[in-house]
Amino acid sequence: MATDLDGTLLRSDGTVSPETRAVIARVEAAGVPFVMATGRPPRWMAQVVEQTGHRGVALCANGALVYDLHTEQIVEARLISPEDALQVVHALRRAVPRR
Repeated sequence: MATDLDGTLLRSDGTVSPETRAVIARVEAAGVPFVMATGRPPRWMAQVVEQTGHRGVALCANGALVYDLHTEQIVEARLISPEDALQVVHALRRAVPRR
């Protein structure tokens, strides 16, 4: 099971309802993998762990990083190389005229 964080799992004030926290616990107790997906960097995940009690993994940085919430370690990274990023920038500049 996977979920987005901001505006989905987390309320606008950054909290998680008791009901949502209970559902997460039941999902994990049933042995169902529970993954959070977010654009957030790993350094912003401590608050989420505190709110949810979840200690599994999260896909952070828009999916570029797999982050272990228990060990607070990046376990996998799929980064865009600087060369590839520069190619994208050049393609966008060609495709979208400046104003």
